[in-house]
Amino acid sequence: MVQAVAKTDKSETRTGRNQQRGQETRERVIQAAAACVADEGFAAANTNRIVERAGVTWGVLQHHFGDKSGLLDAVSERGMEELEAAFEALTIEGDDIHKRVAQVVDGAWRIFTAPLSLASNEIEVNTRAPRADDARHVDKLLRMNRRVEGLALSALTEALGHKPSPGVYGAFLSALRGFVLTCLITRMNHDYRRERQALTKMIVEASR
Repeated sequence: MVQAVAKTDKSETRTGRNQQRGQETRERVIQAAAACVADEGFAAANTNRIVERAGVTWGVLQHHFGDKSGLLDAVSERGMEELEAAFEALTIEGDDIHKRVAQVVDGAWRIFTAPLSLASNEIEVNTRAPRADDARHVDKLLRMNRRVEGLALSALTEALGHKPSPGVYGAFLSALRGFVLTCLITRMNHDYRRERQALTKMIVEASR
């Protein structure tokens, strides 16, 4: 009986290790795909480049994701998970309203321009046309977008101490999205420091 239990324990340990290695490999491929899209653009992010970056074979990619479409979906989902976690970890402190709003503007900028977030945006832009008739995919995008908007609105509300007007909130989100789009188009690492300062001032002044 003791030997049987010992064998079972070893089998469970091996299974646990295999699962952990599988999860680590899956995450490595997702991060490699995101980096490839963010650094080189959607068109250049073919499966050969992705598996090369991840240090795996095509068979490994196929095992975890099925095909490139499945991998890109996983990148978008992982990007959303990271975005949610980053917003939840966003620190808003102090009594100065300008500093509090700046913490949200600067924090949202860092969140939206993280590699996974940039990759997710580029993937959705480049796969929009061929998947326009996919009702499940469109619904998923709408739900993700509402979630992002809700997180950003909650953070700005906390910073201001009250819910911002629709115009102020719309300008806040549109400006950030514009910054991200420019980063995707130009591939330049511009930090938009002055623009973020102006956006912070606008939000505070318009919310008095």
